[in-house]
Amino acid sequence: MRKGTKEYSNLNMVFGIIFGSSELQFFGLEDNLPKMVTLPDKNNKKGKTLKLSYAGFFNQDNLLEKLMCTVEDVTESEEHLKKAEEDQENYQFISEIMEFEDKQYLAKTMEESIRKLFEVLEDFVSPLSDTYQVDHFHKTLQDTIRGISKKIVLLKSLEWKVFNCLVELEKFDKIKKNLLKINPQVEATSITCDMLETLLRFSASVDRFVPVNLNLNLSFTSTILEKIKDIQTTFTNLFEYVFLVRELEKIDKEKLENVVKLARLYPDFERTIDLIQQRTRLLSFLLKGVGEEELSRTFQNLSSKVKIMPERARLTEFIIENNLIEPYKEVLAKT
Repeated sequence: MRKGTKEYSNLNMVFGIIFGSSELQFFGLEDNLPKMVTLPDKNNKKGKTLKLSYAGFFNQDNLLEKLMCTVEDVTESEEHLKKAEEDQENYQFISEIMEFEDKQYLAKTMEESIRKLFEVLEDFVSPLSDTYQVDHFHKTLQDTIRGISKKIVLLKSLEWKVFNCLVELEKFDKIKKNLLKINPQVEATSITCDMLETLLRFSASVDRFVPVNLNLNLSFTSTILEKIKDIQTTFTNLFEYVFLVRELEKIDKEKLENVVKLARLYPDFERTIDLIQQRTRLLSFLLKGVGEEELSRTFQNLSSKVKIMPERARLTEFIIENNLIEPYKEVLAKT
C-alpha cells in the first residue's frame, strides 16, 4: 500500500489507536483494516489475491495487546466470485431497464453522464491536476455525481452504486481538516474511474434494448492518439533519463538490478507511477468506447499491474519486470 492512498491512511490510523484499547473499540475499528490485498506473484501474472482476517489478543485488563492476521490465498476463487457478482449486478440492471418505460431517456442519460465523466477524468489526470486544491476535486466530483443522481432516481440498483460514490466523497472534508494524509488527486481519480466503469456496464445493458451512442469514434480518436503518445513519452523519460535504459528488449539481469537501485533513489517515482496508472486506465475506457476491446484490455492490464506496485523502498527486480516492463512491452507491441 502506497502512502497517500485511503487504504494506507486507514491502516495507519487503526494501528495508531487499537493497541492498548478495549475490545469494543477494536471491533469498532476492525472494518478499517484491509480485507483483501493483491501482491505481485512469480507464478501468476495477474498477481496473488489474499483475503485477510483478524483476531485480537487481550490482556487481563481486556486491552488489546497483540493482533493476529490470518491470510488465505483466494486468487482463483476471487476471480470467479467477481465474475458472479458482475453477472448478478448486470441481471439487476437488465431487470430494471425492462420495467423502465422510456428507454430512449435512459440511453440519452447514459450518453450525457458518460461524456461528463470523461471530461472530469480528463481534467483530473491533466498536467494541471498537480496545481489543484482539494476543493476543486471535491466540488467537481460532488456536482457531477449529484447531477447524475437526479437523472436515475427510479433505477434503484444504479442509484445505490452512485450513492456509494457520494459516501466516498466524505473523506475530502477530512483531508481539508488534515485528519487524513490522502492524495486528493489519486482518490478523486479512483472514484471517477469506478463510477465510469459502472455507467459503462449499465449502458451496455441499456444497449440491448435501444442503441446507446457515445459518439466516441468522432470525439475521442485524436485524444486517444495524443494520450498514447503521452504515455510513451512518460515511459521514455522514465527509462532513458532516470533508469538510463534506451531499449527495453535489451534489459538483462545486471541492467535490471541497476534500474531498481535508480528507482529507489528517484524522488518522483511514486508520483510517476500514479500518473501512469491513472492515464492508462483512462485510455482503457476511451479505447473501449471506440470498440478497440483488445487494446483496451492491454492498457487496463498495465494500469492494474502498476497499481499494485509498492513504494520505491520495497521494489525488487521481479516487481519492476513483471509490473512495469512486461505489461508496457505488450502495449508497445499492440500500438
